[in-house]
Amino acid sequence: MTGQHRALAPRPLHAKAKTCRRCGEQKPPSAFHLDPHGRDGLHAVCRPCRRSQEIARYQTEAELHKARSRAWSAKNRQRRADYQREWSAANREKKLRYAAAWKARNPGFDKIGSPARAKVRWAVKRGDLVKAAACQWCAGQPVEAAHSDYTKPLQVLWLCRPCHRRWDRAEPKTVRYD
Repeated sequence: MTGQHRALAPRPLHAKAKTCRRCGEQKPPSAFHLDPHGRDGLHAVCRPCRRSQEIARYQTEAELHKARSRAWSAKNRQRRADYQREWSAANREKKLRYAAAWKARNPGFDKIGSPARAKVRWAVKRGDLVKAAACQWCAGQPVEAAHSDYTKPLQVLWLCRPCHRRWDRAEPKTVRYD
């Protein structure tokens, strides 16, 4: 039977409580992930301990995970675009709810943010503002205008979407749009 794996039958959960191998606490079976290889059908480490292990492992190997993710995204760009298009078509109501929730969390954005973006578009079209060919931070493409202050609509950084999102999280906008 070399190279073949036997089918693992689900095992009944008999235990009313199980002790976590990591923290030593006794917990109900629902506090453990299922594991078909385990004697009782459950993982030996409880969910919270497993989560902290995964977080610690990710933090030590963060760059490796990010590099793998970027490589997969680059390789499967069309696949992701197709999936997003299909999801949007199938979940129109959910997408509208998300948009409405965002608008509720960002009241007044349409009064200041949208006009700022429109001014950038017109300035580029007229030739008053030159759109960069590549991201100012990583040389990625395509680029979009990143505002630090919507009251100064033509003062922008030309960033690719990932850099723009990273910058927005690190340095939130200085202007409240209320």
